[in-house]
Amino acid sequence: MCTPVGHTLAGASLLQVLEGRGAWRSSLPRLALLALAANLPDVDILFGLAAKRPVAYHHLWTHSLFFAVLAGGIILAAAFLLKKGIAWKLSIAVTALVLLHLICDLVTADRSAPYGMQIFWPFDWGFYLAPFSLFSDVVKSARPGEFWSSLFCRYNGLTVWREIVTLLPLFLFIFFIDKRGKRINWRSR
Repeated sequence: MCTPVGHTLAGASLLQVLEGRGAWRSSLPRLALLALAANLPDVDILFGLAAKRPVAYHHLWTHSLFFAVLAGGIILAAAFLLKKGIAWKLSIAVTALVLLHLICDLVTADRSAPYGMQIFWPFDWGFYLAPFSLFSDVVKSARPGEFWSSLFCRYNGLTVWREIVTLLPLFLFIFFIDKRGKRINWRSR
């Protein structure tokens, strides 16, 4: 799996494509929402931690196309209930960020069984992974007492560094090349 740093940088690049430079004149809570949506499928780690089996549920149903649509649908329903005019735009953005998370994880090395993720769940329970890797895997212990400490190792630090070296130039390229400014008006009329 890509790290939260990689997912957030990829999500920031996508938001830059959707909105243009205006995306970064936004409020801090909105940028926090971007990071949350870009990392949303990894909520499955919390399920594992609650069950005292940290990685037991990782890359299952929260890493599926169904979950991406479900997340966008929940945002759409909540925004309509709150009478927010940006409902469909926010829903599309969240869905796109979750889909991007899935794409990043598909092209990340996976060295722990089961290999890949259930991207077509609930229609297909098989695990899928791209035949090539753009990103390194993350070393993590399946033991509850060692999970958090296992994340902070030299290998994972290098993994984060590789993601920054790969994705930050992409973000900066999009940021500096984009002359069109803001493309999607997220405010209601």
